[in-house]
Amino acid sequence: MRMRVLFTMVGLLGLAALSAQAYRLQFKDPQDAMRTLKGTMHMKGTMDMTMNMTTVEKVLAANADGTATISYAIKDGKVVITMTAPGETTPKTIEQPFPTFGMSFKRTAVGKISDLKMTGDIDPKLKQQLDTISSQLQYPGQGMVFPDKELNIGDSWDGTQSFALLPGSKMDLKVKYTLTGTKEVNGKTYLVLTSDIDAKAKDLAMKVPGEAGAADTKLKMTMNIIGTGTTLYDVNAGEMGDVTFKMNTDMSVVSEGSDGMSMKMKMIMDGQMVRQ
Repeated sequence: MRMRVLFTMVGLLGLAALSAQAYRLQFKDPQDAMRTLKGTMHMKGTMDMTMNMTTVEKVLAANADGTATISYAIKDGKVVITMTAPGETTPKTIEQPFPTFGMSFKRTAVGKISDLKMTGDIDPKLKQQLDTISSQLQYPGQGMVFPDKELNIGDSWDGTQSFALLPGSKMDLKVKYTLTGTKEVNGKTYLVLTSDIDAKAKDLAMKVPGEAGAADTKLKMTMNIIGTGTTLYDVNAGEMGDVTFKMNTDMSVVSEGSDGMSMKMKMIMDGQMVRQ
């Protein structure tokens, strides 16, 4: 009995010491630092889509103002889509490469991003979708901005992440972040950060660029998004580790004009980004 009580007291003291330890979350971006992640995302709904890609982040410069200039490239991407066309019973699978592109931006120590620019020989239509592409940085667990203060296990903070499906469809997702604990991976200790997202948009105006000089298609979209994410953060190296996330989306889209076409869709998206 005494030994059981002793072990219980030691465990409680250990938990108390852990919860009392304070952490300051900051990106440490020394020049030429490089981080590679392999990602897999799966969307299930009206169609099934799987996307694989590799992201490479490199610190181009550690600036005098405390920011870092970062290059971010997505490469080796592949998209596999399985869907059943209206009137058919047999699903078809389409496989195609995901466009390779890059961007550069500045990032502060707490994660604020500015001066986002596309890099390389980019198709003009792809440049129009800069807001959409930049949301690659904004999946739950990525693109987070840290509070400029020390945090203890159990502390939470609020943030806003920008999300866009098409040009003109930008919406803000409200996110609650929580420092939930620590985790040992391959002999290294990481902090565990969770993200909880809940966002709603009604009659959000958006447009699809027309082909070959045709007029843009104007749409109105209503969307509800609930998402969760878990990020491992290396406090000593000042960088992100693995990320997992899941998002549930209910969406309805109505086109303006004489046809008045409408579409409703439910999607579940989950995925992970794994440090290499």
